[in-house]
Amino acid sequence: MQDFHAKILASNLTAALALAGQWNLEKTRRKNGPIYLISLGQACTKMKLYQAKLWRLTGIPLAEYLRKLLLLLSQFKEQVRT
Repeated sequence: MQDFHAKILASNLTAALALAGQWNLEKTRRKNGPIYLISLGQACTKMKLYQAKLWRLTGIPLAEYLRKLLLLLSQFKEQVRT
């Protein structure tokens, strides 16, 4: 059960960071420009590498680390094709 709940927590954190990154992408999008979405597959892969440090941080260092992760995940975007 512990592994199950840890995986759910990690998935929720990844989804929350991807959603925040998506908002940043939409804010910087030009009018009539292409639409981009953050790749959740890439986001999950990167979070597996970087999430271990999250459990040791608190306060301001945690907020800064989350901001860096948000910028990292925002780099893995894919253009929406019609």
